[in-house]
Amino acid sequence: MSPSLTSLVASEDSSVEQPALSLLQELGWSHVSLYDEVPGLANVTGRTSFRQAYLPAQLRAALEKLNPGLPSEALRQAEEALTRDRSAMVPVNANREVHALLVDGVPVQVRRDDGGFNDLLVRVIDWRDVATNDFLVASQVWIEGVLHKRRPDTIGYVNGLPLMLAEWKAPTCPLADAYEANLRDYRDTIPLLFHANGFVILSNGIEAVMGASHAPYEVFAPWKRL
Repeated sequence: MSPSLTSLVASEDSSVEQPALSLLQELGWSHVSLYDEVPGLANVTGRTSFRQAYLPAQLRAALEKLNPGLPSEALRQAEEALTRDRSAMVPVNANREVHALLVDGVPVQVRRDDGGFNDLLVRVIDWRDVATNDFLVASQVWIEGVLHKRRPDTIGYVNGLPLMLAEWKAPTCPLADAYEANLRDYRDTIPLLFHANGFVILSNGIEAVMGASHAPYEVFAPWKRL
């Protein structure tokens, strides 16, 4: 086998990551690379810091779209509730709390002119009309924790929230390495990425598994394919 062919077979980017991104785009996801993202007021994602695991611009646009007629204060409270610091919580409990907000909506209270309060419910995801939601798959996303900065391969954002994490390995790399070397590290160094996470995909192009962000590797299930 020639060196060039060997490198092609062993390439994580060309043989695994790029085909996966192409498939996601065929399924309706938009794609963007955030490798060169610069946080700040001019940033199209709305992120002013790499400590924001979500995309403020996409989240705010989705909240406005899904909740026509609700006051801006209600949407502001919903964003705050969805993205607040949960680092002091048990990780699984933090994930469960955000999951409930995604499924049931975010309850907020907005003061009326007469001094009373209106109890409102802010929708985060349209579960009936899937096409109404914004699906954005971002590659090479920088995220900063308290002490460390990491760059996961692929994050799937639904309405600006990181619901999917995908980690790719070269075909010559054991699939378990994606769990041991990457997922475990992310859970320790950038735990804020997993507060809204719905599931994790690990693949080396030959095998692929999916599971919950804090589940042991042994219970990750094979991703079925034709």
